[in-house]
Amino acid sequence: MTARGFARQAGAAAAGAIAPLGLAPLSIWPATLLSMAVLARLLYQSAHSYRLAFSYGAGLYLAGASWVYVSIASFGTLPAPLAALATLGFALFVALFFALPFALLPRLATSPGSFIAAFTALWLLGEWLRSWLLTGFPWLYAGYSLTELPLASYASLGGVYLLGALLAAAAATLALFPALGRRQRLGGGAAMALVVAAALPLDRIEWTEPSGAALTIALLQPDVDQAQKWSRSERMAILDQLESRSEPLWGSDLVVWPEAAVPAIAQSVPAFLARVDRRARAAGSALITGIPNYQAATASYYNSLLGLGLAEGLYNKARLVPFAEYIPLQSLLGPLLAVFELPMESMAYGDEQQPLLRVGDAKLASAICYEVVYPDLVARQAAGAGLLLTVSNDAWFNHTIAPAQHLQMARLRAREAAKPMIRATNNGISALIDRRGAIVASAPQYQPAVVRGTLQPRAGSTPFNRSGSWPVIVAALLVCAILAARQRRPQRFSRQTR
Repeated sequence: MTARGFARQAGAAAAGAIAPLGLAPLSIWPATLLSMAVLARLLYQSAHSYRLAFSYGAGLYLAGASWVYVSIASFGTLPAPLAALATLGFALFVALFFALPFALLPRLATSPGSFIAAFTALWLLGEWLRSWLLTGFPWLYAGYSLTELPLASYASLGGVYLLGALLAAAAATLALFPALGRRQRLGGGAAMALVVAAALPLDRIEWTEPSGAALTIALLQPDVDQAQKWSRSERMAILDQLESRSEPLWGSDLVVWPEAAVPAIAQSVPAFLARVDRRARAAGSALITGIPNYQAATASYYNSLLGLGLAEGLYNKARLVPFAEYIPLQSLLGPLLAVFELPMESMAYGDEQQPLLRVGDAKLASAICYEVVYPDLVARQAAGAGLLLTVSNDAWFNHTIAPAQHLQMARLRAREAAKPMIRATNNGISALIDRRGAIVASAPQYQPAVVRGTLQPRAGSTPFNRSGSWPVIVAALLVCAILAARQRRPQRFSRQTR
């Protein structure tokens, strides 16, 4: 590799590392736009699209998902050097798939204008690809940088994917502005101005409407030490704390305990569950708690949500966390991970289609921890629900940027559905979120706390709830197909002119 090539690779990696500055907790949104523009410019000037995109992806995930190291080093059994090596390997592995769509870029771009179209379509397809390939890792999507801006109103049309595509189009246009002709500059500028101008009227559209009575809600954030949570000697003390700290909350319409708040299989603590169920009913309250659950019909264990008191239903987690709740490619990776002595759980997948939890007449679309980062998964349930509910145990992230990123993704799910979101966690950030993604109430991190508030269930659905990501995915594929067909023409764009 030449010195110039190395400089470009380093520049791409640095640009990727800048992108997370636009996401939570800093939320300096121009940083993400600038980062994408640098990548677009580097790709435009080079024939080595895959290499540059890989370097960008490596920088993006090393910086934005650095919390992986903390999770492995703090709660795994690997020593620090091996944890660092595992984190590097993880970032490089995900970067392979980040770069994959951009390998097509030289086959699609025949002019500055077609480059902008191709970059936008491939960015969108890349984010979608990373949401399902090998179960997916839909983290650090560019569109989350717009959560606080009026442009987030486009999420109701095409979800976070559409937001990322708008950023990609703007970034590529800015990066190639000097190479565009006068008409293209005017057209690009007018298009960006139109998108920004339309955001406010779009934000005023009420896709959903109030349905039924508002619910008073109380979230318990127990802040149980992760090192003690699953200790048999600590189980009774944790259960006693759940009961005592919930006593002031009874009387609320809905009380929520976080993911796996009960540190035991449901079938092993029937007396505790029966006692809590009676207490909630006596107070006229619904209780939803996270709890592991065994089902004899499938002879499997599930990460579940259970309704007690006036709440009804059971939800089993449908998207599991790789290397935490299951081992992907177990026949290949199992022996290797056994050498590393990584702690593993063996949970089963819940069905993709499950009955919604109920609190009176209100239906709740549920997502346990990692599931809330999957836009289409939440959208499918949200269409028939009045409220969204997610529970999590972000203690695995420790004192990192991950809890803030996780909260930001939950906020955009509320935006996409135009319905309020309830988020209960073990140690933060627990919050009540309105239909526009704004935080109504929240609790401080790393301490026991309670979040109280009122949320109004809503009926109806947004275009994104009804169709999911398919319209924008199909549109991106059509753009790529049209550009590929144009490439077959005799006169092609020469990269030597760049």
